[in-house]
Amino acid sequence: MTQPPTIGDHPGMIIGVAGRNGAGKGEFVDFLEARSFSVFSLSDGIRRELADRGLAETRERMIEVGQEMRRQSGPGALAQRLVRDLQPDRNYAIDSIRHPVEVEILRHCGQDFHLIWIDAKLETRFARLQARGRSGDPTTIEELEAFETRERGSDDANAQQLDAVQAEASFTLANDSTIE
Repeated sequence: MTQPPTIGDHPGMIIGVAGRNGAGKGEFVDFLEARSFSVFSLSDGIRRELADRGLAETRERMIEVGQEMRRQSGPGALAQRLVRDLQPDRNYAIDSIRHPVEVEILRHCGQDFHLIWIDAKLETRFARLQARGRSGDPTTIEELEAFETRERGSDDANAQQLDAVQAEASFTLANDSTIE
């Protein structure tokens, strides 16, 4: 007779969260955290690097230092640092995934992995960015479009590649409405 499985017998799950600015990634991560998922952001490694250098956190510096870290240690550097600290029996929500190599590292780290792409219309995202009032957020729709053009893809293998990340998504969640 077989014994029923125990909690420790099952590997945890990783839900990766990606999307464009103002799409609602943070709200989705909060939703998962309220359901006992441990939350990490690949951007935390960049924030630590900025703090170690004594630099203030701005969106432009985050992008520049993230690219620098990828150039030094490869395009999966941020994910490689993170997976070392993951426990195999826990559930995780990981956001700020901006490169397909990061997706591959998370997909093959030994836990069940699903990438969720959070999407919303440009106008909806712009209104959300304006409402949150975060320093460095675009102040016009044109600025948002220009900013996102840089994040979507590049010939630089170490730059953000959001279009390629979106293509790897297991699911897309349309988020043009309210939290409810």
